[in-house]
Amino acid sequence: MVDYCGGREKELVENINAYEDMETYYRSILDDDGDFDTTRFSGFVELQKSGVKQAISQAGFTITDFATWIHESKIYPLQKVRVLPRILRNEKAREIFLKFDAKKAEAILERPDLNKTLQEADLGQLARALSAQIAALPWSEQKRLKADPGCDTTQALTELQAELSGLIASLNAAE
Repeated sequence: MVDYCGGREKELVENINAYEDMETYYRSILDDDGDFDTTRFSGFVELQKSGVKQAISQAGFTITDFATWIHESKIYPLQKVRVLPRILRNEKAREIFLKFDAKKAEAILERPDLNKTLQEADLGQLARALSAQIAALPWSEQKRLKADPGCDTTQALTELQAELSGLIASLNAAE
């Protein structure tokens, strides 16, 4: 399909898997086909990202639970699926999420205190510093991050990659 239609194979596979998950799990929790909301699809695409399904399972939940959260708008906007592994690992955040929603749960997650230099740095300075840190990352640390896709650093990098991809696409888009 990639050869015929173009695009990237990874994205195509993610979209196919998202469609299968949405059809299997989301449709099965609905009372009526009229309740099927196709605008929820991007949440299932986010579900395919590294570490999300694993985090759901490790926290004792299922993809059916995820579909219910999507249906009940506990995860809104749908990009909050990216934060779900951090929420589910944190007992207090998980409790708030199950009672309210992902936005409220994310708000109570412990955030590292940024020192004044980082807070005052511009985007270019932060990008150069992050590039240098990644370039200097030891192989052993890369292996550790790969082995634990749900850890805070891996999740933060995944969230960064998604935000950065969106920004670059926006910068490259013709006006």
